[in-house]
Amino acid sequence: MKFLKTYKINNKKAKDLSVTYRADQQIIMESRVSLALPIGTGDPREPPGTALNQRPNIPYNNSGLLRYNTTIRALEVLQEGIWFALKTKTPAAIVQQVFTPRPDDGTATPGGIYVDGEQVFFGPLIGQNDQEPVGPKNILVYVENVPQMAFANYDTVQSGNFNGTDGVIYPDGLYLRFSSPPPMGKNIYVLHGFD
Repeated sequence: MKFLKTYKINNKKAKDLSVTYRADQQIIMESRVSLALPIGTGDPREPPGTALNQRPNIPYNNSGLLRYNTTIRALEVLQEGIWFALKTKTPAAIVQQVFTPRPDDGTATPGGIYVDGEQVFFGPLIGQNDQEPVGPKNILVYVENVPQMAFANYDTVQSGNFNGTDGVIYPDGLYLRFSSPPPMGKNIYVLHGFD
């Protein structure tokens, strides 16, 4: 009987220590070269997305895969068969708009929107880079110091859906629509830009 000291599968001893997969599911890269992400399949000399160079189609659900999308110029992650762009955590620009009662000193802006006890539309809601809020739940609304509940006290509506119904032509955009007019003489504070 022959005694085996070691079990050898590959006599050439080819090994690469630059990438190690550990038992705690961490991948360690010990290399001086950078990681190259594929830009598509097919001919890499062709522009990505053309007939000769398409993005890979993943026929199975392997959540966690990464790819670089050259169309939107962003890194994407695969989650349950759908590619989502990775977003950075940059500070949001929160916008505060205040709607006030009509001034008594005659300095009211003609066509301005004021809290007069009759008005139910307030806006347009314009954020940074002219971006409108996504929906009522992404807006904080206070009448003086009383918070208002989305859909119970107010919702949002585009000006084209009500423009001219009360004899006033409003600028285009997204507006708050209260279920009943806020009390006269109170400020309305609107905070948005959370989306």
